[in-house]
Amino acid sequence: MTTHITYKPHYCDRRYGEYVADNIYNMKLFGIPRSFPILSTAVVGKLNSFLIPEDSSYLCNGAFELYPVYYRKSKAKTITMMKELTFWRLETMSSYKREFIKRLFLTNKGIITDTRLMKRFIIKHIDLPVEIVNPFCAQPFLENKPNIRAKNIIFIGSFESPTKGYGNLIEAFRLLRNDDKGWKLYMVGKRGTDFVSRNVPGMSVTNQVPSIKPYLAKCSIYVHPADFEPFGITVLEAMSAGVIPIVTCMTGSSEVLEDNKLSNLIIENNTPKIIENKIEEVYNYSTAKKRSISDKCKKIVKTNYLEKTGLEDFKKAFDRLLEN
Repeated sequence: MTTHITYKPHYCDRRYGEYVADNIYNMKLFGIPRSFPILSTAVVGKLNSFLIPEDSSYLCNGAFELYPVYYRKSKAKTITMMKELTFWRLETMSSYKREFIKRLFLTNKGIITDTRLMKRFIIKHIDLPVEIVNPFCAQPFLENKPNIRAKNIIFIGSFESPTKGYGNLIEAFRLLRNDDKGWKLYMVGKRGTDFVSRNVPGMSVTNQVPSIKPYLAKCSIYVHPADFEPFGITVLEAMSAGVIPIVTCMTGSSEVLEDNKLSNLIIENNTPKIIENKIEEVYNYSTAKKRSISDKCKKIVKTNYLEKTGLEDFKKAFDRLLEN
């Protein structure tokens, strides 16, 4: 029997848990504010350790959800989904916290992560089996017909996380507009839109919307300019809509492009000038070439990144780690 320990999971992670686990345990915060993450995580983890059901195996949704298992000192087989910034940030942590994180994760029998990029960060610090399962496209837009000739760019993501690199995209957009006032940028996010200046001509900023489909329909290029992003499911969503993606090499979903011979859409860093140059390069492709790339992006998602395939791949990886 398996219990999935989770707290406000992304749709993909929730579906993984439902697919492989017999029980779902939702972490409780007990009214403890998370404004002091080190202290509150430890206290919340300890309190939840008394409440999680005794089971033969646990699937933890991340580092936060692993704390109750650690404090319970359970002998159950534990597997954690690692799709966050913890191991990327590990070397910048204090030595005490770094060593604690390592001990925390050694509770596991194995780890499931998103990409080869994430696996490299994990195995650099802990000696555990690591399986790679790319997320599936949670909301495909395969019926979308993008405006492939438009000078319209879109970014989708949380404005609360500066590692998304959206500030550099805005500066790149300013450079584009200096030469051509026809460019437009749609910034579609959730929470924290006040952190994005609304005073850039040609740029539209909106909070979370009921559907991103109308925005995808009017755009030709999607840019994900992250400093670091474990995967970036919005890249798959844009691809499913036929919107041509431009991503940094530190965005995990760049591996999808690399594996499908679209490495020309990957940029080595997210400086504004590099972003601007790549946007102009892609826009200046012939209409036929852009249409070909657009159609290929749709096919990639339809063939490899829909929910049924993703769930089956996850279960195989989960079972391999349990049996290892």
